[in-house]
Amino acid sequence: MRRLLDAPGPVSSGMNPPAGAIAPLDALLLLLVLAAALATPIFEVLAVGFMIGRAGAIARGAPLGQAFALSAEARRFITAAVGLCVVFLPVVFFRAILREQQILEGSRSIPGSIALATLGALAGAHAWVALGHGRFSSFFRPISSFKALRGRGSTAQPELRAGAQSLARSLAQPALSWLILGLLGLLGSALWYLPPAAAVALRVESPWGVLLLVLGLFGLCAVVAILPFLQAHFAAERRLGAFAEVGAVRARIRRAPLAHAFALLACACASLPLQAFHIFTLPAEAKSTMAFVTLLLLYPAHLIAAWAYARGGRRAHDAPWALRGLGAGLRLPALLLMAAISLLLPYVAAHGSAAVLESALFLLPLPR
Repeated sequence: MRRLLDAPGPVSSGMNPPAGAIAPLDALLLLLVLAAALATPIFEVLAVGFMIGRAGAIARGAPLGQAFALSAEARRFITAAVGLCVVFLPVVFFRAILREQQILEGSRSIPGSIALATLGALAGAHAWVALGHGRFSSFFRPISSFKALRGRGSTAQPELRAGAQSLARSLAQPALSWLILGLLGLLGSALWYLPPAAAVALRVESPWGVLLLVLGLFGLCAVVAILPFLQAHFAAERRLGAFAEVGAVRARIRRAPLAHAFALLACACASLPLQAFHIFTLPAEAKSTMAFVTLLLLYPAHLIAAWAYARGGRRAHDAPWALRGLGAGLRLPALLLMAAISLLLPYVAAHGSAAVLESALFLLPLPR
């Protein structure tokens, strides 16, 4: 498993932009695909694993700009994903219109179903040819695709199949690596976060319940203070046991206290807008929008935490006591704010006490 996690994927090798530079188009394409993955139940784990992998590169000393860089293979995959969305968008719209018509009339329209199946088949054939060509412009030329299928017939199939298989092979191993990273990252974070969060979420009407609540709040503050950096340590080491190495993380915090204080404030500020969405029951239509908002807030926050972790690793000695005290003082307001939100959230959240267990700092990709 270690060899699989360390294997370079198409998005971790062959970086085209220079070190530290951010290509705007690459960053936009990457964010769009990650947001789409976060809005899909299975692919959201892959997206979390991808973000952990990029944070691990930053934690090992790579420039922040590399978190948004794309290799040629990754750019091909992302443009293919965006192109597929463009091709099948008319099918999705037509299906939604047909469903509304069926609801209004109270019966199923056979001609409409046949038209939908035909449109889907045509879109699938066009997408197959465009994928085989491997160019983004091919997705916007359906007539050329149908001419290629009609003109070359079976001679076009080996070429198209080879192009699709090449793309699939270049993604298979990194996708499995992202899946394992995502699952291990969520598991390690849960082992730290869920016990104190459960103590805060429980509302036991007894003196022991009050004591449990107080202990949970103190434990939650302690976990929130170090969890983003434990996640960065896990991302750098790529093994579940890294979540237990608190001493190594605290040593880095002592060497760069101000950077870690800034990173913790960034994580807290990024999670605050997401905590507000627990108050309402979000409709299903808002899931894609919330995925993009969550990504724009949490991804940079975790990258900043990885940057602070790497900065602590570059220092040979602990910072002076004055800087360490200043860093602790800067972290305290963020911890108190998160504790206050966790205490009040069960009374205003749509899902009650369960909202405390779904904090954005726990690395869940979407508010539930």
